[in-house]
Amino acid sequence: MIENAEKATSFQWFVLRIRVGREKMVDRVLTRRGFATFKPDQKVYRYANGAARRRKLKHERTYPLLPGYLFIGLTTYTPTWANVFDLTPVLSVIGSAGVPQIVRPDALKRLMRRYGRGEFNAPEFHRKMETHREYSVGDMVVTGDGLIEGRVEEIVRTEFGAKARIFVEILGSERLIEADLDKLVAA
Repeated sequence: MIENAEKATSFQWFVLRIRVGREKMVDRVLTRRGFATFKPDQKVYRYANGAARRRKLKHERTYPLLPGYLFIGLTTYTPTWANVFDLTPVLSVIGSAGVPQIVRPDALKRLMRRYGRGEFNAPEFHRKMETHREYSVGDMVVTGDGLIEGRVEEIVRTEFGAKARIFVEILGSERLIEADLDKLVAA
């Protein structure tokens, strides 16, 4: 798999449509067959099982950033399309009027650079939040505990660990308060 944006410019890139959940297997097989591939992943935090959920212990998991799609780079020296489509999980190549569409090199280069910087990975503090209800600075959240329970407020800052800072109107004035990350839910 190619992850270096500079090396990627020596290929013509196409997008394969693949059965969802088979991206990793197709990536390995095509790499072994001599193709250049790029499969961007994202790291998120999820509960491993019911016991971990009760203990509120999330583990880092890796999922495809673009489920069901894989970038394939071809040169004049790479094998033919027949070597790609003999894999059952490969459904088609993205194109128009039966002609495969080449991905613009600048667009793929930009994606590879963002992927290389880890821009698609969940921040560490998401480990403390409810799954699929994660939030970041600037997002609106519903408070779930204490005097301000049920109010919708904006996240101003998150502290490494388990705290978030939000502005709340109390007794006619706006106050900056700290709230536990696990007591807030994305609105």
